[in-house]
Amino acid sequence: MKCPLCDTEMIISGSGYVTRGGKFYRKVSLDCRNRNCGNYKKTVKEELTELSVTNEEAEGGE
Repeated sequence: MKCPLCDTEMIISGSGYVTRGGKFYRKVSLDCRNRNCGNYKKTVKEELTELSVTNEEAEGGE
């Protein structure tokens, strides 16, 4: 994903897990890495990816 101001590819500055509305997500924060950009070292975008949660014992997993 690119910064909307300078069109430089952004870096992942952090990640974690969150729950919202009973669903489980992985959250990734993206920062601009261009020192000459107004968004430098600022979180420009946060992406949420929904994760499916399963019970391994119920499915026969170890």
